[in-house]
Amino acid sequence: MEIPGEGHWCHVEIPAADVQRSRDCYTAVFNWKFTQVPHDYTLYETGGSIGGGLMKKPDPMPQQLINYVNVGEIEPYLEKIESNGGSVIQPITEIPNTGWLAIVADPDGNAFGLWKQNPNAHH
Repeated sequence: MEIPGEGHWCHVEIPAADVQRSRDCYTAVFNWKFTQVPHDYTLYETGGSIGGGLMKKPDPMPQQLINYVNVGEIEPYLEKIESNGGSVIQPITEIPNTGWLAIVADPDGNAFGLWKQNPNAHH
């Protein structure tokens, strides 16, 4: 799956209390394809241009879908978000051999993620 350009939605993350139950549901309902990857994370493909991940909900992540926006560098966006009334929920976190993410919120508290792909990652 090709990574969308900067500023485009690129990944939808689904936090779950029971990952297998959620995986079974999405498979039965939509026939999504799942691939287990390291760090207790499961990637899914919907057959469309945007896929995502399924994982056990960690704190302090909100219990909601997390949509990610692809960015070239995360730091400048964190500064822009905070200077425009938003907030950082989860600081920059490395996903080994994959990329980096941060979870932020807009001024109304709507959470979303910022994603920077590791240029050396295998897609």
